[in-house]
Amino acid sequence: MIDREVTVANYSRSMNRLLSVLVMAMGVFALYWARVFIIPFVVALILFFILINFENIITKLAKKTFPPIARVSALLSVIIFIVLLFVSSRIITSNFDEMLSNSARYQMLFNGKIVQINKGIKEMQIMSMVPEEHIPFVDSKLIENINFINIFNRISGFATRGITNFALVLVYLIFLYGERKNFRKKICKIRENYPNSEKIISIVTRIGRDLVKYFNIKTVVSFITAALSYPVMVAFGLEFVWLWTFAIFIFNYIPTIGSIIATLLPAILGILMFDSIVDALFMALIMTGIQFTIGNIIEPKFQGDRLNLAPLIILLSLAVWGAIWGVVGMFLAVPIMVTINAALSQFRTTRPLAMFFSSSGEIKD
Repeated sequence: MIDREVTVANYSRSMNRLLSVLVMAMGVFALYWARVFIIPFVVALILFFILINFENIITKLAKKTFPPIARVSALLSVIIFIVLLFVSSRIITSNFDEMLSNSARYQMLFNGKIVQINKGIKEMQIMSMVPEEHIPFVDSKLIENINFINIFNRISGFATRGITNFALVLVYLIFLYGERKNFRKKICKIRENYPNSEKIISIVTRIGRDLVKYFNIKTVVSFITAALSYPVMVAFGLEFVWLWTFAIFIFNYIPTIGSIIATLLPAILGILMFDSIVDALFMALIMTGIQFTIGNIIEPKFQGDRLNLAPLIILLSLAVWGAIWGVVGMFLAVPIMVTINAALSQFRTTRPLAMFFSSSGEIKD
């Protein structure tokens, strides 16, 4: 009888685990299938919190200097957002148009660099007396496969789709602003009628507060990184400096991988433009030093253990959410994982998983 009860209990646990795996798999599939609608909403939600943060900052500053401004802090935050959005879109579109018009010149520069590389390899082969079949020349098919006109057209198409999808983001953002007061009323009613929900509300509030601080610090750090990289690119005479500065600012929101991309893109253009490859490599080295100093020394002092995620988990989350939601998923990977880990830490069965995801094995209560 006891063996039968044990067998039934083991079968029940196995079925629960199987159902959990199936639910997770269905959830991932749903997130991927409905990404066209979910991604704009998540982006709108983050922008909503950022705008509220702008509003709170303006209100605090206005109370100390000019109190009447505090009454229109919401309007001012929206105006600041619209101005930043307009300036950013103008920088991107104007630089992309100019870059596309110069694509033929970049193709010629690229072909010339390949010829120079092959010439240098040939000279090394003659000097070292190594048989030609053992020297790795750059294949001519590489030149045929790399077409800068197609590359820039694809990038432009990606940017156009992003602008189109942003219209849906604005629609969600308007509705979130409209529901703002009602949301506060609902929270108050839930607290009154369900006292046990106070812990859940406090957890959600803490997560929201940590995410806002995360984006604040990321924004300041990204701005400093971009501001320091700008004069370096100007000094070396790189083209489209404003576009690369904006790209550095944006890609720094992606941990680790974003910094590599932000340094690699200008370096590639520098290799094409500059007479000496050494100049491009030296420029990339300086920018890498800026990225490393700010990302690994300065930023951790501000962030502290607020994220409480292991570096390996952050990299894995970048891969997973990048596969599900593309580039946007990589931007949102860390905030999503912070939220998921905070939720896992509240249940006894998933608490060990939250401890495994954390940076030191300790989780916040």
